[in-house]
Amino acid sequence: MSIRIAARDGGVVAAPWMGRAGEVPAPYEFREAVELYARKSGRHGEIAFHPLLGCYVVHLSLKPDDPKLKAWREQRVGAEPKESICLHYQPKPGAPYEAIDLAQLGPSGLVRMLEEADTWSGTGKYRSMQEAVQAHEHHNRALKESIRAAARDNARMRGRDRDQYLKPKVAVSADLNATHPSPDKAA
Repeated sequence: MSIRIAARDGGVVAAPWMGRAGEVPAPYEFREAVELYARKSGRHGEIAFHPLLGCYVVHLSLKPDDPKLKAWREQRVGAEPKESICLHYQPKPGAPYEAIDLAQLGPSGLVRMLEEADTWSGTGKYRSMQEAVQAHEHHNRALKESIRAAARDNARMRGRDRDQYLKPKVAVSADLNATHPSPDKAA
């Protein structure tokens, strides 16, 4: 399926259709669950099957104070930006992505998945992508500091071990040929 787009020079270009008209709406329960989830944070949401991606996609409108809306408000961008979450997963690293089966997931499972921060869009756990990035940067800084502290402690312990080997040893003469009385004979 393709559409015809008028080019600036007056010609016509055929392009693949990638838009909302090509998307197939999801069952009502899922559409309602996504909309109710989005309304909790003051947004709107919808879910539809995207045939080119081969999976369902959740579209969430952005909050009014989101910086990504600035270009749209200034009319530098034609379409209002939305947060899109593809409902697919990668079973093994390097393997192709597989679509999530909505029938097995169910509406409550879909909402639970959106509430968790395991989607690459960062929805649910954080109020915005900026907050998600700041939280991850904070986590990375704390992790680096704990690694440095562990390295310091490890170096300190290795230094103690090295000091044990560098201390001078007192030689004790021992005659291995001499016989020693056994403990029960001495008593």
